[in-house]
Amino acid sequence: MSDGTFRVMRYTNYTTECTEDAYVEPEEEYDYGGGSYENWDPTPIITDCQGTPDGTATWSNDCNTCIGGSTGITNCSEMEAQFKNFDDNIEDSLTHKCLKTLLDSIKNLKSGRIAEIIYNFSRDIPNWHWKVKEGTISGLAHAVTKSPPLNGTITTTFDFNKLKGATNLAVVRTFMHEAVHAYLATYFYTDPVKFNLDYPEQLKWFYKTKNPDLNDNQHNLMIKRFVGDIGLALKQYGEQIGLTIDSQIYMDLAWGGLDYINNTSLTDDEKERINNRIAAEQTNSLFADTSPSGLKLLCN
Repeated sequence: MSDGTFRVMRYTNYTTECTEDAYVEPEEEYDYGGGSYENWDPTPIITDCQGTPDGTATWSNDCNTCIGGSTGITNCSEMEAQFKNFDDNIEDSLTHKCLKTLLDSIKNLKSGRIAEIIYNFSRDIPNWHWKVKEGTISGLAHAVTKSPPLNGTITTTFDFNKLKGATNLAVVRTFMHEAVHAYLATYFYTDPVKFNLDYPEQLKWFYKTKNPDLNDNQHNLMIKRFVGDIGLALKQYGEQIGLTIDSQIYMDLAWGGLDYINNTSLTDDEKERINNRIAAEQTNSLFADTSPSGLKLLCN
């Protein structure tokens, strides 16, 4: 440029095609004291399916994921083995048999089932340690996941007194909801650089907010990214235990623990339907005109 200034575009996504025409609308301008970009070659950054620049990972239709490269996976059997290893190492300190049985039923639907659910949410094979236990929780929450993780272990506490009257669907949804919390908290604290690449708006919000509530932060992210995944995982669970109910029931229940009341993307009728479904499953009783679709927990 004749004025000695060259323009730099900031990209939020990698691209595999790039031309100089892409730079005619600059976002920011820097003066480098007479520098020129006449000989600058805007070579595209090419990534593999894992998002690694110049990486060698490739997509596998059989595994439904990236394998090779930096993934640590060479074949589907290896991925399944890692799923199973995560599930086998969940530290189950639950004291009531009905909760232990329900957690086991999720795991036993398929080897490594909980790890696979987390993977479907995150596209990352969990390599951390999850401890689940029981305890009394103040306020309205039925479960709490404590962060940051300690020595690679993140702990979730479930309040039996708040869960014992619910249906199996409500409790399974709680397990899945807390699994997402465990994943997000572990990811945030152990790899903030990569977390920022995957969820930039959340890390920015966290550091800009005084005394940020990580739980609220994660709930905002769940609404944006994970509600549909939780609903789908619930549907898969329900179908595998023989429930024949409308898919909308699972999707509505997935909003449990999240702020659907103030969500502007939902209509008033949708909010009422979601509220009634959550209440019916949580109390295992008729709420308004909604009957529970899950099965009663057999707890002592």
